[in-house]
Order: sequence, then structure tokens, then C-alpha cells
Amino acid sequence: MKKLLLTLFIAISIMTNAISQNTAELDKKAGFMDIKIGNSISSLAEKVKKDEKEQNMYLIQNVSEYEIENHKIDKIIILVSKDGKETIEHFTLMFVDKIDELVRIARDKGASMERRQNALKEAERLTEKGPEFDYYRKLFGEAFGEPTSKENGIEKWTGKKIRLMCTNSGGVGLCNFSTVLSEEQIDQIKTEKGKKASSKF
Repeated sequence: MKKLLLTLFIAISIMTNAISQNTAELDKKAGFMDIKIGNSISSLAEKVKKDEKEQNMYLIQNVSEYEIENHKIDKIIILVSKDGKETIEHFTLMFVDKIDELVRIARDKGASMERRQNALKEAERLTEKGPEFDYYRKLFGEAFGEPTSKENGIEKWTGKKIRLMCTNSGGVGLCNFSTVLSEEQIDQIKTEKGKKASSKF
């Protein structure tokens, strides 16, 4: 009995250490390739363009540089701080499942035969390959272990400094890296939002 308890205790300890090592790796990585939470957007100056509407939003211009093993990423959206330092606070990898659209084109009798055939071939290829979101989600799971929480279709890996959240809904997959905020920072944001809202009336 003692031996069984000891074995169980060691197994639990190993599992606990594995989980903490994985979230430690998330903190160590602090992002995806050279997009790092906490760095200035100037570190990516030649790779980004500023969004025309949102002042603190940037888009990666050549997303293919960030693709792994030819698995497509549709967009990489970066949000920076509004304090003039333009520190990267959040960024999101976006994946769009194109199979339904390709099948629609393949069935469109108004489209040219070549376009329809190309759409069908691409739909078949993507169906066999599987959604691109699934590839990256699996990769993050292998890198950081099981999510620390799963709720309402959102999986979260939460380190001491960095949080990764992944979700896939309605054919759009998102993986978002962000800073883990302290209670004080959260309270400060709520206070600022409250002041901004109350100033409107």
C-alpha cells in the first residue's frame, strides 16, 4: 500500500512539474517566432503596416514568413500599447477555413470550368490536410502541454507573464498571445474604462 501511494505521489509530482515546465516555456518564448510580447513594434518595423482605422493596430505584411511547414496563416494582427512606446501587448494568429467557399465555387455553374476544377482540387487538398488551425493548435499543445483551462470553446495556457488562448468557431480559428495582467492592472483598466464611460454623460 505504501509503495502504491509513493508511486502515485511521484507520478503526480512529475505531472505537476511537466505542466509548470510547459507554462515556463510559454513565458520563455513570450510569443511566436520574432513577434514577442513586451517588445517595441519598432523591432518589426520592416515587417508590419499600420492599420488605417485602428491607431494601435498593426498587421504583418508577409504572413508566409511565419508559416510552419507550409501550413497557412491568414492574418497576424498585433495590438500595441497606447502610451507612445508602442509595446506589443497582444497579437493574434488568424486562420480561415476556406473549404465551404471553395465548394461553393466548384458548384457555381456561372464560373469557368477551369476555376471550378481548381476550386475543387484545392477543397480536396485542404480536406485531406485538415484545417490549418488544427495544425497550430496541436503544435502549441505539444510545446506547452495541456491547456490550463478550457471554457466556452476557449483553451487557455496561462504562464506567469504570458497567456495563450485558442478558439475555433464558425470557420475562423484564433490563437492570441497576450500579457498576463496583475490584479492592480486589471483594476486600473476597469477604473479608466469607468471614467471614460462616465465622461460621456
